[in-house]
Amino acid sequence: MIWTWVSPPYFKTQWKVTVSPLAMRAGLLALGLYPFIFVFATKWNIVTFIAGYSHEKLQVYHRVLSYTFVVLSFIHTVPWIIQAVHELKPHFDAMTTYQWSWHFLFKDYFWSGIAFLFALIWLCLASLPMIRRHYYEAFKYIHILSAITVTAFFFVHCSAAIGSWRYLWTTVGIYGGGAGCRFVWMLYTNRAGIPRASFELLHSGAVKLRVKCERRERWRPGQHYFLHFLTVMPFQSHPFTIANVSSEDNELVVLIRQAHGITHRLGRYLSNKETNVTIPVLLDGPYGGPHHDLSIYEHVMLFAGGSGITFIFPLLQDLVAKSRQESCVCMSIQVVWSVQNEGSVSWMIDELQKAVEGMPTSVVNVQIHVTGAVGTLNPESKPDKPRGYFGGPLYSRADVAGMIRTAALENRTMGVAACGPETLLYDVRNAVADVQKGIALGKPGYPAEVFLHAEHYSW
Repeated sequence: MIWTWVSPPYFKTQWKVTVSPLAMRAGLLALGLYPFIFVFATKWNIVTFIAGYSHEKLQVYHRVLSYTFVVLSFIHTVPWIIQAVHELKPHFDAMTTYQWSWHFLFKDYFWSGIAFLFALIWLCLASLPMIRRHYYEAFKYIHILSAITVTAFFFVHCSAAIGSWRYLWTTVGIYGGGAGCRFVWMLYTNRAGIPRASFELLHSGAVKLRVKCERRERWRPGQHYFLHFLTVMPFQSHPFTIANVSSEDNELVVLIRQAHGITHRLGRYLSNKETNVTIPVLLDGPYGGPHHDLSIYEHVMLFAGGSGITFIFPLLQDLVAKSRQESCVCMSIQVVWSVQNEGSVSWMIDELQKAVEGMPTSVVNVQIHVTGAVGTLNPESKPDKPRGYFGGPLYSRADVAGMIRTAALENRTMGVAACGPETLLYDVRNAVADVQKGIALGKPGYPAEVFLHAEHYSW
């Protein structure tokens, strides 16, 4: 971005010379940036293979580069217009100013640039977080179609000048190659036959899917699959975290809480079916998950907000299973789940109880915080709950910073994982950063190591 401004002059002073140097630099930088935007947009990409980071962790680079590309496009456009208006003179090539304006407008590089810019603006507006989170399926189709439109106008605009199409064909190859690899991997994953999923309706409209895989599938705790429900929405896929650890029975369990979009339609579809009916499901994955085994830390803290428990749950299962072994380093596990109301707990509470069954409270401690009642209800007026709530819910917001600080001072090594709304992740990151700062400064009593994995609700 800075490079576009470092070398004046920004405009040419002579008539009929060339485009503004400022516009040219911005345009070339935008062109060079374009392939990298698509590198970070694909689920199969070279960065993932080299660095090991999953596609959802690279989305931040995709967005930052995209915003930079938009700014460079405007820097490219505005000097073009300024210089064109400044240089308009009557009777140029026997044309009036009006005639010359229309002649200029219908040049390929001009009209395609305008069309490109409008398509780019539409692409950005349709990608705003509010739209992306609440209308994910619509966003996905709009995003792909808009990206194709922008690329098509980009081809026309560049007109193969100074080797520009090499960058654009590289972009097409990157995205096409990534999509092709993903398709081939999906065929390979389902090569033994299309898996079928049985379902169970849980409390509060939640759904428990059991997918019987035709071949041995292996995944790490916290990873997710993209599922294609062929009889419900055959041309759509949605990411779901795997809610069980990989085992020899080749069964993949997914816990789905109905919200909107595909989860709502799936829940409505299954509610009208008999519980012994199975549905065909295509598997695409696994992707994501923590890169560290949390069981190598003495103390592990798992923070969940709302539906973020679906990511935390398989981590808890894996830790509980490993902590039963004498060789396991992990000695204690603390789960903190924050929800808006008690109704948000019922769909998951039985699964949590099964996961920690037989474990002493000195090893596994589960806290459920009901935050919707804070400031509006008197906790003393709440009826007592059965011990299935691991001692009863707490009607207060979790003191994330205090919990992490206290645990850090009591253990030599600590692993932290969190999934939930941005406010929760913000608090967890800051608290872990404070502890790591204390470690870096050599403060007494601080642990030797603290590891953090933060997982977002959506991308």
